[in-house]
Amino acid sequence: MNSSELHGGLRARTAAAPTLQRALTRAFARGSFVLGLLLLALLGPAPTAVAQVPPDTTLYRFIKDVRFGAGASLCPGEPVIMHVSGSMPNCMRFAGLRILPTAGPFLVVAARVVDFTCVADCLPGTTDFSASIDLGPASPGQYLVVLAEEKSGCPDTTQTAEFRSLNQAYVVRPECPPPPPGLDSLLRSFTSLRVLPAQPCVTDTVRLSLALNGCPPCAHLTSFSFTRVRGLVATMDWTPLCAELRCGAESLSVSLGPLAAGFHRITVATDVNVRGTNKPDSTISFVRVVEFAVAARCDTLSQGCVDGVLPPFGLVLPQCAARIRPGSSGEAVLPIRTAVPAAGIEGFLASVAPFQVTNIAYAGTAAGVQVSWRRDGPLTRFVVFGTRGVAVPAGVSSLLRVTLAADSSLTAGPESGRLQGVVTLASDGAGEAIPFCALPAVLPPALNICLDRSAPSGCDVNGDGHTDVRDLVRMATCLRAPVAGDPRCHDCDGDSTFGIPDLICCAREVLGGGGVPGDSAVVNSGLVVSIDPPVAEGSGVRLRVRVRGAAALDAALLRLRYPAERWQLSAAADLEAGFAQGWLPLVEGAVPQREAAGSSLSVGALRLGEGAAGELVFDLHAEPLAPASGFDALIVEGADLTSGTGQLFAPSVALPRVELAPLTPPAVTELSPPRPNPFGRSTSFSVTLPREATVELSVHDVTGRMVARLAQGRLAAGQRTFTWDANGARDGVYFVRLTVDGQVRSTRVALLRDGH
Repeated sequence: MNSSELHGGLRARTAAAPTLQRALTRAFARGSFVLGLLLLALLGPAPTAVAQVPPDTTLYRFIKDVRFGAGASLCPGEPVIMHVSGSMPNCMRFAGLRILPTAGPFLVVAARVVDFTCVADCLPGTTDFSASIDLGPASPGQYLVVLAEEKSGCPDTTQTAEFRSLNQAYVVRPECPPPPPGLDSLLRSFTSLRVLPAQPCVTDTVRLSLALNGCPPCAHLTSFSFTRVRGLVATMDWTPLCAELRCGAESLSVSLGPLAAGFHRITVATDVNVRGTNKPDSTISFVRVVEFAVAARCDTLSQGCVDGVLPPFGLVLPQCAARIRPGSSGEAVLPIRTAVPAAGIEGFLASVAPFQVTNIAYAGTAAGVQVSWRRDGPLTRFVVFGTRGVAVPAGVSSLLRVTLAADSSLTAGPESGRLQGVVTLASDGAGEAIPFCALPAVLPPALNICLDRSAPSGCDVNGDGHTDVRDLVRMATCLRAPVAGDPRCHDCDGDSTFGIPDLICCAREVLGGGGVPGDSAVVNSGLVVSIDPPVAEGSGVRLRVRVRGAAALDAALLRLRYPAERWQLSAAADLEAGFAQGWLPLVEGAVPQREAAGSSLSVGALRLGEGAAGELVFDLHAEPLAPASGFDALIVEGADLTSGTGQLFAPSVALPRVELAPLTPPAVTELSPPRPNPFGRSTSFSVTLPREATVELSVHDVTGRMVARLAQGRLAAGQRTFTWDANGARDGVYFVRLTVDGQVRSTRVALLRDGH
């Protein structure tokens, strides 16, 4: 007997050997895999069957349903997908399916359930779970797979406390018809779903109606009902290549009952049974989502409440809120929705393996907001409170920036995990509790966190497992002396040469990443990051973000945060043309946006040679998308400042923030005093105009001779900042002269080098 015959010959014989089956179950329950495998070998072959064997789930505690493939048939040469679903208490977590290593010629699949009942309170109700695993392709015949249910111990979740196993059989047919092309979208068009009444309130009995659209030929609804595991399921029969003269309206409905006030999201699975072909019948399945709100009163939705789940119901969530490599960290932002401003929020987060919460920070834009957090068993509890009264404005806004770490040993297992939270208490500015909005009787949403098992990036030229601004610094050194095979000369764009385009290519990965890891940073007294006051520009505002003391740096990267639901932030169109001499600007807006970028923008610069400018200025434009809030602000939330040796610097003052408030035109023309004054290399000053005017801005020495012209021409109303780089000028006193429509204003500044 060859291996394929042996694999196909291990068939279900448990009905003929109940004593042996019980011994097998006890062996696996005690964790004795070797003994269990020996007992399985004693089962021996059984006659070949031609029909699918119904799954047996009687022994399992959590597993309710087992299926193989998407339809009624498994086809030769195609992967066999095993689907497992069930439910468990809310204080347990499903950790996915995995194939256990065995020496036998058959597969043993384990469904892992992690038990937290001894360290956390169970929320009421249960949580449904489902997972799939690829068993590989198979030739025609009947096969056996052992499905084991593992429950961990508590509090030591690395140990197995319960192990229950049963044999599951499946049949691969001799042949299968090729699937018709494009059927999914065609079949979706056959039916429609709608809520009755269209705008329900809490006193209504809500019904969900399924109806045929027009008269699709030979398509008929057969059922629409709740199932224990899959929830709402609709079924219909369809015969392709069929002519039917009858055209009658068909519809089915199911009662959802009176629902609580709030937002509801209902998932409906549809199974279309394809009939009347000369090949075995098949089933095509797809899923649709219905979203609707239930009003507390029939004239209005409930007001003055806060959603109790993070993220709230009804938001469009990205497919991957973060992509994290094994052994690395990433960030995800959790939003919140409240009808009234909140001064404090308390709750907890839960992350599902293979990710663990390592840090929580405030993700909003209100000033004076503090976050405290600690781990509490499998949960992470947090408190957010505002020292100036308001931490969360009314509406939907970002609340928490959560850092998650993925285990470095993950080479197999689930491809994604989840992050979700629960608000346990919300307080207004007076210290009174804010009531919770009514939640729908469906599973709460979650952010999907994806595990990125792709090969390490070639942009990680220093080989530390992270791609960050320090790698760009090393790549820049390769520009001066390219060496074939040197990892610093990484050909990112694949054109077989190394140059500036490769730096830009790797900058895309750096700008979209999570920043430099938490290495030790040295405070540099000359480094200052600042933001100039906003200046009106069209319907929006222009902002300048500055890095002073850049002479000590070879690269800088700033992560900016702003309320993206009300503002659009982008780099000024002329940023690159007028950027600091000797520096290459890096702006996230100039490269493809990373998925779920949320309310952040990254800007940076890379030194390309000697004699580069000592100050970096990033011109940005903020355009309002909605009425501004008094809490809107642009915040520099992170600064990666590094030297050519890879040393990470910290600025000498706190990272800045500036209010994004509606601007009013200035009342008078002003020329501000230069800062710094005296100065050693460059100094800056601002010009304020109440209206558009013809302007000339220049610098003169004590004899009246012009040594620099900084501006000449028509300028719009508002405030602008100008910088004089005094390279080539002698030490001494100079005058900055502003001429506006013939009127002159001036101020004095002193240039002193080397402390003289």
